[in-house]
Amino acid sequence: MPNAPTWQRSLDIALAAGNVFRTKADGWKLFCERLNVPPFLVWNVVPGLDRLTRALAVTDNAAFVAEGFLRWLNRIRPAGAPELTEISLNRAGGDWVPQRPGPTPRAGVTAAPGPASLRAVFRPQC
Repeated sequence: MPNAPTWQRSLDIALAAGNVFRTKADGWKLFCERLNVPPFLVWNVVPGLDRLTRALAVTDNAAFVAEGFLRWLNRIRPAGAPELTEISLNRAGGDWVPQRPGPTPRAGVTAAPGPASLRAVFRPQC
């Protein structure tokens, strides 16, 4: 969408960022749930919890839904790149990386932090 007005491109980037932020927050909540820890426990003692919760609340209305995110990714894909057909929730960890190998191109979005690396960090040191 290179001919779109600047305001439209800026809005699309903001909506995409909202989608990624919400997805990562959902992954963090899932990780904490598996550890039986409240997800924002640490944020209660440091500044910024109100800003974080407001930002998460904004993503309810100001973020692409999965289908919109997929359409946006296809609009901005490089010339000649195959069209993405689905967004997979990659529970193995890592950052957002478009996954194009194989017969069905997919965009991978991390829904949960890398469990092995995070468990190692939060494992009690005995």
